[in-house]
This record gives sequence, structure tokens and C-alpha cells, in this order.
Amino acid sequence: PLYWGLDYPPLSAYHSYLAGLWARRWHNESYVALHESRGISTDQHKQFMRNTVLLLDVMLYLPAILYATYTVRKRLANDRSEVAEWASLTLAVLFPGQILIDNGHFQYNNASLGLCALAVVALLERRTLAGAVLFCLALNYKQMELYHALPFFFYLLRDCFTGWDKSSTVLERLTAGVSRLAVLGVTVLATFLVLWLPWLSSLEAAGQLVHRI
Repeated sequence: PLYWGLDYPPLSAYHSYLAGLWARRWHNESYVALHESRGISTDQHKQFMRNTVLLLDVMLYLPAILYATYTVRKRLANDRSEVAEWASLTLAVLFPGQILIDNGHFQYNNASLGLCALAVVALLERRTLAGAVLFCLALNYKQMELYHALPFFFYLLRDCFTGWDKSSTVLERLTAGVSRLAVLGVTVLATFLVLWLPWLSSLEAAGQLVHRI
């Protein structure tokens, strides 16, 4: 049986593993000691955990949300003034709900939100496969991305069957659309396969992954 099963999807497990290596090598080995680390809640441990959250925000979430805000404004907004630009970026970073809810308890929710924001940017820039991979990463980091799954699914499905030359026949469009959909499906499956590979040797472990998502 598994010593400590997954609480979240696999990408968060990889991240937790890296944080554990960091703790063991440069902080305090007791933070990740087998059995003894369960329930540890010292002030030093809390500070370490909070620092890992802040580090992830600086490395992933903030660049992603700033880039996404800039890209959306560039493509969709009519007001191109510098004041409006800075106001949009400031509101995106200082959104109260994000600070109070996701940062209030120092969890890693911002990682999946950052990946989702990058997926939106990729779709806006017509990089469909990159957007699909990024959303798969977001979903495999935190299952709350299931709330965004249907909009992404229908957008990608529509993208497969639109944008063709109007001079082409219905059959040609349908064939090309199915081909696009097949490539998209293979890309999604390959992304999941790479992320899930360490757990696929055991039905119990694979079942736990499905349960967590």
C-alpha cells in the first residue's frame, strides 16, 4: 500500500517532491522524515511552507497573470492608454478574492491558475496544441481546473472545425476537422501519459489519480 497517497493530481506531487528535496538538503530533514514528519507544525516549518508558496507565485503565477492581462488587453481592449494598461495589470495582481482566498491559507492554487492563464494566452495567439498542453498541466496540478474544463473543451472542439477556406467542400472541412481533432486528442493523451507514467504500473495508484481529479 502507498505510504502517503496523493492529495492532489500528479503535477502537484512532482512539485511537492522538489519542495521536499529543498527542505531536506537546505533546511531541516525532519520536515520530510518518514512517519515523523506527519503533523509537524513548528513556526520554522510554517515559514518554510509559506516561502515555497511565495516563490511559486513569483516564478509562475505573477509572470503568467501579467502576461495574460497584457495579451488580452492588446487583442481585445479598445482603450490602449498607459493608465488603463497599468490599472489592468494592478487589478490582476491585487485582485482581493485571489489574495484573501488563495493566498490566505498559503496553498499552491496559484500554480494551476497561472498555467490556466498561459493556456488562455496560447489560445488567443492561435497556438491550440500549446494551449491544450498548458491546460492539461493546470488540471493535473489542481482538480479545481475542472471548473474551466468545459469552456476549454468546447472552444478547442469549435477550433477544430472552423477557420477553413469557404471554397472547400463540407466533406473536406469535416475531414480536416476530424484530423485536427485527432491530433488534439493525441496531444492531450500524451500529456496525461507523461504525467501519469509513474503511477500506471499499479491499478490502485492509477485509480487514486482518477479519484483525485
